[in-house]
Amino acid sequence: MAKIHFLFSEIHLPEKPCWTKMEEWSADARMLVYQLWEHEDLQVGQKHMHRVRSADYTIAWICALHLELAASRLMLDEEHPALGAYEDDHNVYVLGRIAAHNVVMTALPVVYGKVNAALVATHLRRTFPNIRATLMVGIGGGAPSEADLYLGDVVVVMEYDLGKAMGDGLFEITAKDKHPSSLLRGAHGLEKWSPRAQELLRTRLSQYCRPTQPDRLFQASYSHPTDTKTCDECDSTRLQTRRRRNFHVHYGGVASGDSVNKDAQKRDALDIICFEMEAAGMMDSLQCLPIRDSHKNKEWQEYAAATAASYARELLETIPSNIRKDAIRPEQGKTCRWFLAHPKYVFWTDLSRNTETSSLLWLRGKAGAGKSTLIKFLYLESKRKQKDATVISFFFNARGDTLEKSIAGMYRSILWQSVLGDPEIDPAKYELACPDLDSLKNLLTSALGNRPLLCFIDALDECNEEDARDIVDYFESLVETAQEEGIKLRVAFSSRPYPYIHIEEKNEAGHAQDLAQYVKKCLKPRAELEGRILEKASGVFMWVVLVVGILNKEASRGGLALRKRLLEIPPTLSQLFKDILTRDQERPQELRRCILWRPLSPGEFCHAMWAGGLATGDIPDATDDESIVVLATSTSKGLVEIVSTKKKQATVQFIHESVRDFLVKGRGLQELWPDLGFDWEGTSHELLRSDCEAYLRRWRVLTIAKSHPPRPHESLVLMEYATQSILLHADEAAPSTSQKDFLVRFFGQFDAPTLDLYQPVKARRFGKYPSPLQILATLGTSKLIRLHRETIDSISDSSEHRTYHPLLIAMSRGHKDTVAALLGLSTIIHEGVDPMEGLQVGANFKHFYRRSPMTWAAQQGRCALISLLAANGVSVQEKDALGLTPLERATEEGRVQALRVLVGLGVSDTDLWKAISSVVRSADEGTAMFLLRHLEGWQIRLVSYRRDSGMWLFHAARRGFVDAVRLLLQHGAVDRDRNASAIAAAAQDGHLQVVGLLANSGASLETVGGWYGWTALMNASARGHLSVVEFLIGRGANLHITNRDGESALHLAVQNGHDLIAQRLRRALDIQANEEGNQPSK
Repeated sequence: MAKIHFLFSEIHLPEKPCWTKMEEWSADARMLVYQLWEHEDLQVGQKHMHRVRSADYTIAWICALHLELAASRLMLDEEHPALGAYEDDHNVYVLGRIAAHNVVMTALPVVYGKVNAALVATHLRRTFPNIRATLMVGIGGGAPSEADLYLGDVVVVMEYDLGKAMGDGLFEITAKDKHPSSLLRGAHGLEKWSPRAQELLRTRLSQYCRPTQPDRLFQASYSHPTDTKTCDECDSTRLQTRRRRNFHVHYGGVASGDSVNKDAQKRDALDIICFEMEAAGMMDSLQCLPIRDSHKNKEWQEYAAATAASYARELLETIPSNIRKDAIRPEQGKTCRWFLAHPKYVFWTDLSRNTETSSLLWLRGKAGAGKSTLIKFLYLESKRKQKDATVISFFFNARGDTLEKSIAGMYRSILWQSVLGDPEIDPAKYELACPDLDSLKNLLTSALGNRPLLCFIDALDECNEEDARDIVDYFESLVETAQEEGIKLRVAFSSRPYPYIHIEEKNEAGHAQDLAQYVKKCLKPRAELEGRILEKASGVFMWVVLVVGILNKEASRGGLALRKRLLEIPPTLSQLFKDILTRDQERPQELRRCILWRPLSPGEFCHAMWAGGLATGDIPDATDDESIVVLATSTSKGLVEIVSTKKKQATVQFIHESVRDFLVKGRGLQELWPDLGFDWEGTSHELLRSDCEAYLRRWRVLTIAKSHPPRPHESLVLMEYATQSILLHADEAAPSTSQKDFLVRFFGQFDAPTLDLYQPVKARRFGKYPSPLQILATLGTSKLIRLHRETIDSISDSSEHRTYHPLLIAMSRGHKDTVAALLGLSTIIHEGVDPMEGLQVGANFKHFYRRSPMTWAAQQGRCALISLLAANGVSVQEKDALGLTPLERATEEGRVQALRVLVGLGVSDTDLWKAISSVVRSADEGTAMFLLRHLEGWQIRLVSYRRDSGMWLFHAARRGFVDAVRLLLQHGAVDRDRNASAIAAAAQDGHLQVVGLLANSGASLETVGGWYGWTALMNASARGHLSVVEFLIGRGANLHITNRDGESALHLAVQNGHDLIAQRLRRALDIQANEEGNQPSK
């Protein structure tokens, strides 16, 4: 089982690293470690490359056994080199990154017990002082009492009993642990084992297969023999019956100590669900949330370790990060401090006021003016000073993933931060699945507590204007709510021009002082240039930074050259960018490629440039940080930098968002490279597609990629991007450049399993060998499909489409344009209706395996889609891979409207006959009546289906379909089948009205056979249907007939305890006996 403990501590870094652990290192290596220890950033040329230091690790991951550590290690997204440790720290660490967190892993000493665990925790805290959370991940002994525990299940410890075993089977609880509430909230979001964790088991931990040995659980009262190591000789009659299932996640208590507990009755008396031996020692040093596997079994240990590791990784993925905030450069020296004394800021921070004007602050300024730096500074200052307030932040990141740049991500982030310290917030509300925006807003409003709340939101302009206005409107409303409830709420925004609080930064004395201070500190040559630079800067900090760098480079040419160069430098950022990019005409292709790539990791960037033909020879070393810094700086003319944060790997990206604005919004790309043409985006995508293909087709890359299945090779750092993006680039390039030859070449060289190694997990769900068309449908490449359908069909195996049809794949992913392209339409809208309206991506597609588009549409009742498919030549009589027609699929699901559409489009009488035979057995009466009336409308007498109509009558009667029975009788159906008597079936289930219709039509009341070989009266008597018995007696049913066991209706009524019916039958027998002059019944 997995144990996860979260540690919160504040321990300062030691002054120097431990040299005794590095005796075998080279002098250069030791000096590099020393530099990294002493300085936050290592100077490399003119750029800073952030290295992961001991202080950067925030998550500890501890395992009791090395087999647990082996499984856990596979959860790392990347592994980091070893670092120095304290002299007496004998722990062996595995360092790396999971999602947005730097993680340190270690295993406990071989000897069991909590003392050794405590030593590991103590040393770990000293070497890694900023650990915030400790996860204990491993195997435990389960206690399957009330909890339905299975081997391989995961137990998350919500209550921890520390105690000691006493004599006579007693256990004395000596303490209860309290876990950090923030981590419990993270665990609450994962109360159900998600598909993500199962995918991790299949992909990263595929070697840890579920054991074939059965999960045997003996009754708690059973005492196992003490002289056997296994349960093979135990009494199998004491086994509990358990169904096979997949693993689950459980939440409950765990007992910990220095000895192993094997007494099941003692275990149940403690009311806990797991035992373990190490976490109690960790609790002495760290606050932890233990997570364990369930009951213990040696053969299951590796699998249990794998399930624990996958759960722990998913838990880490739910903890948010502040990547954009960490990437913002810190203020220079003592800059930004002037704002702390600004009257508007002082007024805003005065929590004794609680008015609308004191609650909102908006910082407005030009691109590059330093707004983000200022907001980050104010946020950190507030965190430091406002000890009695909750201080939260969100920094929009246009270059980040969806949650980093969307308003949904903003609301989720600030909601998470605002509730971390509030024990009264219901954790169940914060599930892993993302609620809609309105729900997020309502949750955030309800999360307002009694503590003051300060919220900083940066770069609001990186949303679209509608979203920005929505955010402002919401926070205005939130401020009003807070004022009404007496809650002190402060919200600060920063953005480019929006008409709230306007701070013209060039006119602010403090901002001018910041610029002057930076120039004085960083400009090496001639102080007399300072005034001219500040005058020309117009308050834009980014302009100053770039110009100071240019002038420092020109310093060797003397003062006259500097003054001349300063005069030549344009006064605006966009003009300056153009000047930088056009002044140096060296290596223009490198510059173009450098600009066009999306933000890549340093290693990816290095391989991307190599793939473009800009380097020769073997695959370059993607870990040579210094050469990558030089490459990025030189190819971009200084407009690209390598940015690293503590919570996310480094990326190569523009130095400021204004660079992207100049190139894209300001049409700088077309101005710099006119050959890109009007459709510069398509031409650019073609260039990137070509580079991806060049990388994939390099002989060395192909050799490595195909020699290491099924795991991708770590040295091919661009392989994941290239395989995931090459077809997307081709799709965007298709309108301007033919991709026909590329598609034939690409799918001819790369088989699906090779590509599948580097695809996201969710792309691996459409079979082991998907066809090219299925792959393109998955990706949503509508332009490729539309422009090159004939070529794609020629290289696709259509037999694969019977398993997962490309059209359904595209629909399941929500690719509307691709659906239209597959149908050969310009748009999916048909007769003013969107046939995909209301479809939830994924949710509606649980049952489209081996369906055709038409049969799937029929079973789902998607009438608009049925009409659209039929209008495009799809037959309503086609069968899917399981041999069923659309009419049969619609009938199975009772889709009456779909049946109407299908029948209206024309179905065969054979299909209709099959559908009626099915519907009277399983569907509702409305569906049955629709089909029967349609058959009637064809003016075909049902009596012509004499044999079948009799069976239809039987099933309709059994199910109580009054109208269907009446219609069948009107058209000649007869109840004549001794083996399936309709009236006997109706009587059995008490359908009085149906019994009356059948009796009036001449159905025999004395037929022996029918349902269970009984007459209608026997069925009604045995089942207790008094009204039916009364009716049948009144119609003269024979009371003396017996079944093959010699039982009459009276016998059956007595046997089944139906006293009233028995009395009624006796009276009827007495009356009959008197009439015949016989003795009355007893």
